[in-house]
Amino acid sequence: MIPITIGLSVVQISQVVDKIIGSTLDVGSITSIELSNKIIMIIYGILSSCIITIFSPILSKKFLCEDKSEWIKVIQGLSKYMIILLVPISFGCIILSSDLVSVIYGRGNFSNNDINFVAMAFLGNVIQLPFLAIREIIGQGFYSTKNTIVPAINGGIAVIINIILTIIFSNLWGVFGITLGTSISTILGAILLLKSFKNKYDVFNLVDIIKCFTKVIISSLFMSLIVWIIRLTLVDVVGEFMVIVLSILIGGLSYFAFSLILKINEVKELTYYLLKNVRR
Repeated sequence: MIPITIGLSVVQISQVVDKIIGSTLDVGSITSIELSNKIIMIIYGILSSCIITIFSPILSKKFLCEDKSEWIKVIQGLSKYMIILLVPISFGCIILSSDLVSVIYGRGNFSNNDINFVAMAFLGNVIQLPFLAIREIIGQGFYSTKNTIVPAINGGIAVIINIILTIIFSNLWGVFGITLGTSISTILGAILLLKSFKNKYDVFNLVDIIKCFTKVIISSLFMSLIVWIIRLTLVDVVGEFMVIVLSILIGGLSYFAFSLILKINEVKELTYYLLKNVRR
């Protein structure tokens, strides 16, 4: 339990440092960070809980088998599924950041300046979405084998990086710099965990995950272009809420089509699992 306690402590220290640094910036910086964090957690919470609910029984069943290679393959598959889901969402959120913030918070005394402030914090935050999921999946992989040392050390390193980057970036880009520093530290932490897991389990195919990630980024870039065109041409006509709805529908279909063209087979697998679970 000691490593877990240490891991929790360093995360709390990092949060305190972020608030201290945020308090030195413009009024409302801390509030902007907290509001952007809420959006991130809602998006991440809904999607991650959905995937975990579907695949947890499979993961538990494979872990109980003597041959752990199947269990490792499930963890590898889960990592790719979260990449497939969260990378395009991150790209879409970058394009629609101000619209999302406006629809969610833009009422009452919330001014356009407040919307822009939260949108900047959200931009820095949203790029970490897929890496949050990877870090959680691989971390749970270590925890399930009673290995708490590696995740705790990784968490400590990530927090130190976060503190350093937050201090540097906040001086350059204000509230955006704080959330960007947090995102980069999360990305580096996820990469370190992946490498550690690969070192421990050679059957874990890290190259396969990298290939999937690369193809997903390409598909997401094409999708982002379509979402950007939708926003550019329709936001003044149908409003921000409808632009978000249309972007989700048309952008999602275009992403699916581009994924099929690039032969990302996991997209079809994940779609099958999700549809099967919905029918239940």
